[in-house]
Amino acid sequence: MSQINIPSEVEKILNLLNQNNFEAYVVGGCVRDYLIGNLPKDWDITTNAKPEQIKNIFEKTVDTGIAHGTVTIILNKKHFEVTTYRIDGEYKDCRKPQNVFFTDDLIKDLSRRDFTINAIAYNKINGYVDPFDGRDDIKNKLIRCVADTNLRFKEDALRMMRALRFACQLNFNIENETYKKLCENVHLIEFVSIERIRDELIKLFSSSHLNNFHLLIDSKILKYVSLDLHRYLCDNLDCIKKILERSNKKTDILFATAFYKLNSNLAYKLMKFFRFDNKTCDTVKIILDNLNVSFENDCYIIKKIISKIGYERFCFLIEVQENLSLIDSANDIKKLADNMKNECIFLKDLALNGNDIKALGFSGAKIGLVLNYLLDIVHKFPCKNNFDELIALAKLYK
Repeated sequence: MSQINIPSEVEKILNLLNQNNFEAYVVGGCVRDYLIGNLPKDWDITTNAKPEQIKNIFEKTVDTGIAHGTVTIILNKKHFEVTTYRIDGEYKDCRKPQNVFFTDDLIKDLSRRDFTINAIAYNKINGYVDPFDGRDDIKNKLIRCVADTNLRFKEDALRMMRALRFACQLNFNIENETYKKLCENVHLIEFVSIERIRDELIKLFSSSHLNNFHLLIDSKILKYVSLDLHRYLCDNLDCIKKILERSNKKTDILFATAFYKLNSNLAYKLMKFFRFDNKTCDTVKIILDNLNVSFENDCYIIKKIISKIGYERFCFLIEVQENLSLIDSANDIKKLADNMKNECIFLKDLALNGNDIKALGFSGAKIGLVLNYLLDIVHKFPCKNNFDELIALAKLYK
């Protein structure tokens, strides 16, 4: 296999460690992605240098995970994680090792990793270090656990969700023994925090290839996470798979698209269950509440919706509608909305304000009613947005 084209900053880190008589390799996801043909997003480095030794070599460092041997090195304002070779101690609650032990043996470090495709190290001196044949599994598009499959899942139950996510994200198959043990251990997912499961679901739902989406249901893992989500996906698996594959990958749009057959209140409840932030939960509910609004190039309706939910959420709404084939082109409607940006859309754009209405003798909630009445008129007839005409219309309000 060809050499990996390592970024200059990463190469500098490897070289400096070597010059100080330490081993150093890029490892894990960056090697996997490079071999698959994808551009790595992050470059993780592993070394037999201990954390304090790493810090002594490099000028700018951050103790990001010092207890587990991880130091972040800052070069050219970029951050790179460097982790000491380690052996995991006994795992607690099917999630994290209670302690770790540093080692000088790279193979022992690779042997604690989850899947063979993530247990490959590389440097330009020694080439690939691949004790578990991860490169063959990449060629064969297989996800297979390192060493004892049953133990890997019992150590860290999140690995089951990661296996399902990689199956979709990479369009790989899960090796038979790995999938068998995954199904036998799905109940252990109850030990994993909802936030970590949510993060894996986001990555899984945003995959471009969802040929293995059915494994999320077939494995029955969601029954131990959210029975509501499991049942919903069971009932709508094929149609959700198709629309997710063509959806914008922004989280708000992705989950509003995925939950389009749910009542907005139930969707909101599910979003809260998975502990999405309040803004994302609200946005998904708002999109679903307005999903069936018909625009048909109607400027008045477009203004009404934008004034109600805001421009950003309006753009999300029409993208979800396009995903669901409720409209032909989100871009056409967006262009129409963009052409109206200088018109009066929000209450703040009116040629008068609440104090002007109050001066006419209105008070309390009535002031808001009058302002919204005037805004509706201006949405229909933009030319009426001038102070004198709006005052005259306000005087006629009953």
